[in-house]
Amino acid sequence: MIDYNSLTGVPFVKGARGPQAYDCYGLLSECHLRDGRNIPDYRSPSDQTAIAKLMLQEKSKWREIWRRGDSEFRHSLISPGNTILFSILGLPSHVGYALSTREFLHTWEKSGGVTVERISYWKNRIYGIYNYDEPSYV
Repeated sequence: MIDYNSLTGVPFVKGARGPQAYDCYGLLSECHLRDGRNIPDYRSPSDQTAIAKLMLQEKSKWREIWRRGDSEFRHSLISPGNTILFSILGLPSHVGYALSTREFLHTWEKSGGVTVERISYWKNRIYGIYNYDEPSYV
């Protein structure tokens, strides 16, 4: 598991990839890099294909899970190191990095910088949970 203490408090800047500032995806990339994984970046046209493939592969699984309407069940699927995709204003538009089954690391305009939050506070916004350990995702 990564040492996230050095990331806590780093400012949010839209589009930033660190180390002086991060946006949510830049922070996610840094966390995965510290875990030894280089994930695709949605700003790169070639990486957009990899991300689209990941979302397409997972779409039917998540549609079924969401149909169940059981946010506790969804919450139980989270493992440390997972990417959590959140829906903001009805759109899948925010990501965080799972530190445990209860906490995640993220940053956004209203967080004041990189912060650790309880997943339970955000659980109704979870759109999907992804594991970049799978070879087909990278």
